[in-house]
Amino acid sequence: MTTSASATETFTTSISTISTQSGSLGGLLVQLELNSSRIASGAAVGISVSDYNPSPMVLNISKGASWAVNGLATGGCPSLYYPFGIAIFQGRYTSANVSQAVPLEIFPLVACPMLVLYITGYLFQPMSDNATVLPGTEEAPMSTGISVSGTYNMTASQLNKSTLFTPGTYTVVAGDEWGNLVFAYFTVVAAPS
Repeated sequence: MTTSASATETFTTSISTISTQSGSLGGLLVQLELNSSRIASGAAVGISVSDYNPSPMVLNISKGASWAVNGLATGGCPSLYYPFGIAIFQGRYTSANVSQAVPLEIFPLVACPMLVLYITGYLFQPMSDNATVLPGTEEAPMSTGISVSGTYNMTASQLNKSTLFTPGTYTVVAGDEWGNLVFAYFTVVAAPS
């Protein structure tokens, strides 16, 4: 079955929580929340992301490989056991042009555990983000929160040293391995002197 990525875009200029969610490819919703649409340089933006089963039925879904954007991660390893990831881009991007952008390095480099290779799918509970990563037996939330205040330098001489976000507009993209994408935006302003 071939599906195309769907996207929902939200932009808010007030200082408040931004919540948005994507369409339901594969039966799941990607939910993305930012703690603020505006931060001072040096401050962190809080990002929460989850895959949610909106159905009243258990959803048994095979591991996907339909990532709509390259570079989505939840840590230094592309996705650990989460079926979703995020990326931050400097500038304002939409589903029409994000594939041409280069994501910022927001996580330090870390090796992926071998167990990621053995994941065959996910068993999502009804109306929940709780799922069992198959072939496992333990249920866990398919959600995570991340606090980001800048990027990591990946040059050999400065490996994993961070640099603060510079003033400007940033795009946060969350997506899952079944092609769902969701966008949110925040602005970094110069810290008062």
